[in-house]
Amino acid sequence: MRSVNSPTSAKVKVLSVDKQNQKAVFEVEGNLLNINTNELNKLDRTKVIVKGEPFLELV
Repeated sequence: MRSVNSPTSAKVKVLSVDKQNQKAVFEVEGNLLNINTNELNKLDRTKVIVKGEPFLELV
């Protein structure tokens, strides 16, 4: 969760979208707040591939 009280951030970069093959590639990273523990969790830069049925829900 993003918070105005903590140094949170979230970044999503679209690297590619291939409608013919129903595949998208994103780069994500962030610092998000766990609301259950009030702890900051860091997500290092990671590639996320979305394909098939989930891809169709994006477009």
